[in-house]
Amino acid sequence: MINLQITTGPGGLSPQEVFDSLPEKMQECFASQDIPMLQKVIDEMPQEEAAYHMKRCVDSGLWVP
Repeated sequence: MINLQITTGPGGLSPQEVFDSLPEKMQECFASQDIPMLQKVIDEMPQEEAAYHMKRCVDSGLWVP
């Protein structure tokens, strides 16, 4: 029997690669699992930038809406 480790999320992106590409403040929120702080960080970003990062988080499995 072969045991494969899943390295991509539901959208085909690597959770580690997406996490590493996030702005530092977003990384801190995910690392500490601080959802209120994540919402604040997202609110302070330009809408297009926030949407881009959150879509990648969903596609990698870091965030489940």
